[in-house]
Amino acid sequence: MTRKAQTLFSRVCACMLFLLLASPLSGAEVREYYVSPRGRDTHNGTRTRPWRTLQHAAESASLGSSGTVIHVAPGDYYDMGYCSVSSLVNTTAMVCMQRSGSPTRPITFESEQKWQAHLRCSKSSAMFVLMASYIRIVGFDMSCPAGGSFAGATYGDNGHNEFVNNYLHDFDVLSCSQLGVLNGTIGAQPGSTNIGYHLVSGNIIRHAGAPAGAAFNCNKEHGLYFSDPYDILTNNIISGMIGVGIHSYGGGICHQVISNNTIFNNSQGGVIIENIAAKDSKYWDECENGGRSDYNTVTNNIIVHNGIGQYYKGNYGGIDGRGLSGGGHNVFSNNLIVENYPYETALVAPDASRNQLSGKLDSIFENFQPDPNWAPASPYDFRNYALKSGSVAIDAGTGLCAPDRAQCSPVKDVAGTQRPQGKANDAGAFEFVPSSLRGLFYDSRQGGNCDPNPGRQLKPITQRCWWK
Repeated sequence: MTRKAQTLFSRVCACMLFLLLASPLSGAEVREYYVSPRGRDTHNGTRTRPWRTLQHAAESASLGSSGTVIHVAPGDYYDMGYCSVSSLVNTTAMVCMQRSGSPTRPITFESEQKWQAHLRCSKSSAMFVLMASYIRIVGFDMSCPAGGSFAGATYGDNGHNEFVNNYLHDFDVLSCSQLGVLNGTIGAQPGSTNIGYHLVSGNIIRHAGAPAGAAFNCNKEHGLYFSDPYDILTNNIISGMIGVGIHSYGGGICHQVISNNTIFNNSQGGVIIENIAAKDSKYWDECENGGRSDYNTVTNNIIVHNGIGQYYKGNYGGIDGRGLSGGGHNVFSNNLIVENYPYETALVAPDASRNQLSGKLDSIFENFQPDPNWAPASPYDFRNYALKSGSVAIDAGTGLCAPDRAQCSPVKDVAGTQRPQGKANDAGAFEFVPSSLRGLFYDSRQGGNCDPNPGRQLKPITQRCWWK
């Protein structure tokens, strides 16, 4: 298959995944395995005899004709191993994945109950090191305060990976690393053909990087750090990064979608989008267009109160596109941009800021809680950033995309609510739902085999499950 044909095929697959947004796999052709804190790696990975570690599952699960699902029971998981592949990666990790799925046979790691499988580490580590493609990570609660830690990254000539509906918090709070909580493809080389096309959707990402202080200033830890063509970053709620909420930076910044995210209280800025292939020899031109940043869509985001570092001032404001060598097809439109320092939007010609919105914090959200890196909101609840009745963000979104796409807005919101609920999609990660119906949509326990009606469970789950 030629690179052009492969690119077209991959684009179709990526769009299908984007529109479905983590639709559950079903049927006899999907091979299912189970992991539990009460399991043993000497077991066979069945429901009644689950494995103990995610790494053993990664190495032992076989690929079904329609894919594989590794179900992870509620509980705490700490087991780490060393992950080393030539000069590509050397680190400790909870999962060192070296086997790929395929477009029709993905490999899925999924928390049986949303955010109830807790992945934890006590030293410099990564959660998911993916030297593989078509891997899906769904519904986990991950935290690793130790220095040099992150939740996930793809390495080498790999792409098409997904992180969906995870709660990622308190990473690398003891040091200052130039990486993100979630990262795109690292270490791709000229000639790589399988990079990019990542999907990052519906994640709650908060607090990464050492809090800035008089003796130690850090400005490099980011929420999402993606540098690949055709990456889709949508419906995420990102706060308390010591760096930037979304840092789209590298040699492959083209055909990306950054849409319907809620980004606030990040010390250096909200969104940076910059292709540097033409400026820095270590970044090769993944877009194959002379180093231009083109065909990117940045729409329908809520970006408020970024660039507010405690001991230093942020540099990048709300949306920073000053480093672009634009090709004339980037779209920056219908974002709600409020109280960012030192500016709300900074672009260069021929890119233009269209239909941007403004308002006051107390009139946008249900219950806005400041959540900077150095002063955690307590108690934190991501649902506080749902839209208030009358918010300027309601029906304020656009379906406008870069010319290469017909669809770039997500069909559901961070809570699984169908978009739109009104005349048009709302801005931000939440679609507005009247308070009388909110319990049906916003319950964080939605999903899992113990919930017979996912997304509509209003009472505590009481039925007995396989892991008890």
